[in-house]
Amino acid sequence: MNELTTYSMYSKNLNLDWNYGIHLPKNYKPNMPLLVLMHGAFGNQRSIEERFHLSDYLHKNPINCVILSIDGFNTFYIDSKIKMESAIMDELIPHVKKQFNTKETYLGGISMGGYGVLRLSLKYKNQFQKVFAISPAIWKEYNESTETSSWQVFRKNGVLDIDYWYSNHPNHFMGKTQTQYYIMTGKKDEVVPYKDVLDFNKKLTHFAKTKLILDEEGDHSWDYFNQCLIRSFKWIKKDQ
Repeated sequence: MNELTTYSMYSKNLNLDWNYGIHLPKNYKPNMPLLVLMHGAFGNQRSIEERFHLSDYLHKNPINCVILSIDGFNTFYIDSKIKMESAIMDELIPHVKKQFNTKETYLGGISMGGYGVLRLSLKYKNQFQKVFAISPAIWKEYNESTETSSWQVFRKNGVLDIDYWYSNHPNHFMGKTQTQYYIMTGKKDEVVPYKDVLDFNKKLTHFAKTKLILDEEGDHSWDYFNQCLIRSFKWIKKDQ
């Protein structure tokens, strides 16, 4: 069975030994794509493996990709008190690409991870060929009532820094790119309003090829995330 294997590397940006998970396909060979997965809030590199049963899925539905699962803590995958963006872009992805001799790089994320993959792919234009985002945490506006407003990642000296939030939002990095996007959200999402995701996608259509899926019954739960992961892997596999 295609099991998740945990590796560790020392990160200068994080100043710790950093765990990451790898799935290698049975037909692994050099120059395969690398698919980087980013979990949601309170998760780690094993969240998608355990909640989605990723190994079981891949055993039955193989994908010709090396899959990297990141432990992103609760950072929104940005450089704040924890230099997560730098650790990912300057250390982990180059390390894994060299370790497994991969070629193209894809991104996929859930909720906070959806924010992460959209932001990084727009900031680092054309470095990622395909990106999927499931129920991405891309609120159009941010205030004290927003789900994660109490998190230190967007605060300075304990005070919510609105300018900092907006300057890091994926909207801030909109621009022409060759990256292809697949975005999914549901009308019953009570964490991130679906209209905020629709608004983001509408802006993105001016700069990139994007496909949006809006589900009538979709909410912010693993039942919905799991449905979307199946679609996303099929989308990734479509052109292989």
